[in-house]
Amino acid sequence: MRAFLVAVIVVASLVLGATVFREQIALAAQVVDATIIGPLDAGGNVRVREQAVTQLLGTAALTGNGNDLTIDASAFKTIRVAVSGMSCGGAGESSNFTIIAMEENKVWAIDRIDFCTATGGLQSELVRARLRDAYDTPGRVLNFHVGGGGNIEIAVFGRTN
Repeated sequence: MRAFLVAVIVVASLVLGATVFREQIALAAQVVDATIIGPLDAGGNVRVREQAVTQLLGTAALTGNGNDLTIDASAFKTIRVAVSGMSCGGAGESSNFTIIAMEENKVWAIDRIDFCTATGGLQSELVRARLRDAYDTPGRVLNFHVGGGGNIEIAVFGRTN
């Protein structure tokens, strides 16, 4: 019974499509005559604006002795930080990695990640997990700093949207 009902619906669709809705189907299948005004490139193709650009803003090997990295990220909506080469300063020593925004003579903490703990040692997976997300940073000068005796290599990427 079910197969018979399906067959009837298919046949009815074919009959209606070939007779009653023939003109509407024919009009829908026509080629559209569109005139593209521009902007066109030299080859006559439509130029498409690039939606976002990612750029390497800086790299640094940061240590706890004060060699910070400062970047003007004002042209970028978001940044991402990649890390490599993390090490702790010594046994039982704590180290942290901070991202600081500086605007109008004020300092604003964006993030702080303890990558070496006195009891747990190097926390590399914690750092990578925390840095998976992008930071929203429109109009900021950013400072990257290591506190304590640890070392960390970073690369900072900016993205326009």
